[in-house]
Amino acid sequence: MSDKKKIITICMGSSCFARGNNQNLKIIKQYLSDNMQNTAVHLTGALCQENCRKGPVIFLNDKMHNNVGSADLPDLLDTFFTEGFMLNPIYTEETECQDCYKCIRHCPVKSIKVKDGHAEAVSETALGAHEVSRHTIKRLNADDRDQEIFISSACPTMVEYIKKYQPRYSSYIAESLSPLQTHCQLLKQRYGQNISIIFAGPCISKKREADLRPDLLSLAISFEDLRDWLKSKMIEPSEIKTEDDNCFIPHSSRDGALYPSEGGMIRSIKDQSGETPAGRMLSFSDIHCMDEILAGLNEQKGKGPLFLELLACKGGCINGPASQKHIGTVVKQCLVNDYVLSLEVHNESDNLYCEDITYARVIEAPEAIDYTEDKIQRALRQIGKYNGEDEKNCGACGYSTCRDYARATLDGRAEKDMCISYLKKLSEKKSNALIKTMPSGVVIVDKHMRILECNSSFAELMGPETKAAYSARPGLKGAVLEKILPYSAVFEGVISREGSLTRQTFQLGDKIIEGSVFSIEKDHAVGGIFQDVTSPQVQKERIIRQAKQLMEKSIESVQQIAFLLGENAAESEVMLNTIIESFSSDGKNE
Repeated sequence: MSDKKKIITICMGSSCFARGNNQNLKIIKQYLSDNMQNTAVHLTGALCQENCRKGPVIFLNDKMHNNVGSADLPDLLDTFFTEGFMLNPIYTEETECQDCYKCIRHCPVKSIKVKDGHAEAVSETALGAHEVSRHTIKRLNADDRDQEIFISSACPTMVEYIKKYQPRYSSYIAESLSPLQTHCQLLKQRYGQNISIIFAGPCISKKREADLRPDLLSLAISFEDLRDWLKSKMIEPSEIKTEDDNCFIPHSSRDGALYPSEGGMIRSIKDQSGETPAGRMLSFSDIHCMDEILAGLNEQKGKGPLFLELLACKGGCINGPASQKHIGTVVKQCLVNDYVLSLEVHNESDNLYCEDITYARVIEAPEAIDYTEDKIQRALRQIGKYNGEDEKNCGACGYSTCRDYARATLDGRAEKDMCISYLKKLSEKKSNALIKTMPSGVVIVDKHMRILECNSSFAELMGPETKAAYSARPGLKGAVLEKILPYSAVFEGVISREGSLTRQTFQLGDKIIEGSVFSIEKDHAVGGIFQDVTSPQVQKERIIRQAKQLMEKSIESVQQIAFLLGENAAESEVMLNTIIESFSSDGKNE
């Protein structure tokens, strides 16, 4: 249990006391007597908190609770006294959610093996990359190989992409563990199957790998996750003094450390083999370009061995979604190269080996549905695309064309509100409909004091000439405001002040116009809403509004009287309680 003292403050103002705090005080005292004999609790009273309308009011520590009824009070106290005695619940930060669903299946934190708040050891996944290169060399040089085209399985995102969306090339993928999974297998061979392994890196697909092979990897986090954790623990890595024997276990891998950059796997293979394996070796990155990159790949059959290193992130893992963004690819590439050159070449006897890293990921390609042209057209019409001119193909929705987006909506993979142009049109229609149906006169003008939009109520307020012009050209777009409303200087004074609002009353003929002029977009647009206060309907509304204001002032006066009475009552009660406690303690001492 927590040693922190709990403070309960009950409002003793006459209003709260009459509304129920007289009964709540008894309930709290009984609750403390029955349940909190060994807990530090301070029960105190307070003068009126000026929240009489929300009474009865009770403070639990610094948090105010309104409308506290006697029936709800015991549960409220139970919650209050259990705070701090349990772990804070896990919740989803929606803007940071990676949709990995690990939180739904289980909480993996219990599997982290720590010692005095630190991991027992740190190992470099380059070791697994080194071993993947070794097995790839064997496969490329095998005399009995039965395929010519090889696609690396080092990038789990690309493996899943090809098996799902380019299944005709699935047979070319090297059926082996990824560098991370191979690394985990090496560590478990070396240090025992019961060790827990946590990976940290720039790739969010590693979370998926942890899900697929929990026997190898306990947990995968991103560098962003790691930075957030260090920040929460107020740990600054640059300020930590390292010992001379702090190093990766069992050692580093020079050629495996090349993998994070584009072409790194091919360089690793060449470094290990000492010569270029037979055949062509090419590297490509950026998943958004893979359709074009792989187009016509089958035509390369019969033209000799071809090895493809495919990476989802442009430039390689150094530009992964959770990597640092403030430095460019050139700098990151140089850092990788400098690090590799700084490493010592280890003896072959020190290296870890896996006899077998064969692993075939079973990923079913989604069933492709061939929608009829009629269904596609109906889906397009739902997002305001009625003809070819409406199909902007802007790509803002994440799909290359509007037709691809329509197919995705039919598949249930996209929603209507993903189309920006549709949302813009919908917003304009709604605002226009709202302006047109408002009983008050509404006008919006640009920085040149020319009308952008107005409704018929505004035209009617301005007089018969303006009303006739509105009938001929609804909205009066482009009309000069000064020719319609002689008080346009008010609009000019507001347009340059962001968020500005001014209330105006002026006479126009036999009408008294009252309204508000406000800035919509600084230096670009300003709007005004007006009504004729001499009309019977507006006069009625003004009388009702003034009556409400009078009633609120009357209630405020009553509350001030209650405050003065409550202050006196609270002071009296505190004094009487002090006297009672004093005599009670004297009686016990005797």
